[in-house]
This record gives sequence, structure tokens and C-alpha cells, in this order.
Amino acid sequence: MKADVMKLKKLDKIEPIKEKVYTILLENIVEGRMRPGEQLVEQAVAAGLGVSKSPVRDALHRLSGDGLVVGAPYKGFSVAPMSVQEFRELMQVRLAIELFCIEQAMDDYSEADISEFKAHMDRAGSFLEDSKDSLAQETHLDFHSLIVKRCGNELMQSIYETIRKKLRRYLRSNIRQTPERIRISNQYHLKILERIKKKDKQGVIGDLKEHFNDIIEAYLSGKMETKAQIAV
Repeated sequence: MKADVMKLKKLDKIEPIKEKVYTILLENIVEGRMRPGEQLVEQAVAAGLGVSKSPVRDALHRLSGDGLVVGAPYKGFSVAPMSVQEFRELMQVRLAIELFCIEQAMDDYSEADISEFKAHMDRAGSFLEDSKDSLAQETHLDFHSLIVKRCGNELMQSIYETIRKKLRRYLRSNIRQTPERIRISNQYHLKILERIKKKDKQGVIGDLKEHFNDIIEAYLSGKMETKAQIAV
């Protein structure tokens, strides 16, 4: 099954081509426009974007490193599969990293740190008011990335950002299927923000666990509903 290159728009060559090609393909995968198993033929993708094959090849290798694309000898690249097992594992590792970072760093949060968390939630609220759900969701993820960033462990931050790239398409799939999930998520983040303001470490830990369990249950519920629809 080959990817529909008509989904792609030709690029503005003013921007760095390699980075732009990577971003375009990444977003198409995350948003589900390029589905698991679709072949990504270099020549076809390059023609669709109006670029040479070189930046496309570079982007595909980067996406392979991210775990979003898989390559096979003599077959080229295709969009990586998705699975419930991978989703669970991503969420488990994500939670472990965030809990560690809260334990290690939260006592030292400055007023500037707390203001930055609040700024993320202010932006998320504005996006929701404008019905820009995908941007609100990205801002929620930025909120969580800030928890990890404030820990000061660069290796852990790098691992977390790789997890985030893989996790995004699961989360976007969940929101597309159940749009009200983004507002439920926003309430969790507002609650966590209030705990952060009060330096209530145990409260944040409890809320993070509850929030992540809710995400997992919602995703699994959506998968079961989809299977039921297919069966009908």
C-alpha cells in the first residue's frame, strides 16, 4: 500500500529543505494522513514535495531512528505499525520519567518555573477557546516536557522527546476518535498546575498517575469500540 503523495504540498525552498521535509512527513504520520503500513517511496514523496530525493532519504532515515518509519531490504520504507502493547509501554516509560523528575526537582521550582507552567496552560486554554484542539494537545505535551526539562538530566530529556514523537500519533488518534478527550485532559492539567503552585509533590504524583491511567483506559476503550464497529 503506497502513500498518497497528493496529500503533500510543494515546499517553500526558503526554509531549510531537510528539516522541512522531515517535519512534513512527521506531521502526516502523526495526524494519520499516512497510515501504518503505507509505503514511502523516495521518488514519489520527492515529486509530491517538489524536492530532490536526497532530503527525503535523510528524513526517512531520521524518522526510522524515531521509530515512526521502518525500513526493509529491497522494500524501502513504510510507516511503522501501531499496537496496544507499544502504547502501554510508551505510557509506562513516560510516567516513570515524569515521576522521577518530580521527585528530583519539584522542591526547587522557582517562581519563574511555576509561571512557565502557567503560561503553557494559558496558551492551551486559548487554543481550546478557538477550537484548535491539536495545538492545545501539543501545549499539554509541552507542559509535560517542561516537567522533564526542569529535572536537568539531558539524557533523560532526549529519551523523553523520542517517546513523545512516537506517542503523539496514539494521542492524536484518541482525540480524533473522541474529541471531548482534549477538554478532559485540560482539566487534569489545570489540577496538576494548582498542585505545582502549592509545591504539593505527592498531589502532583497522584494526579499524574490518575491522568495517565485515564489516557490508557480511554485509548483502549476507543480501540474496543472500533473493533465492535468493524464487527457490525
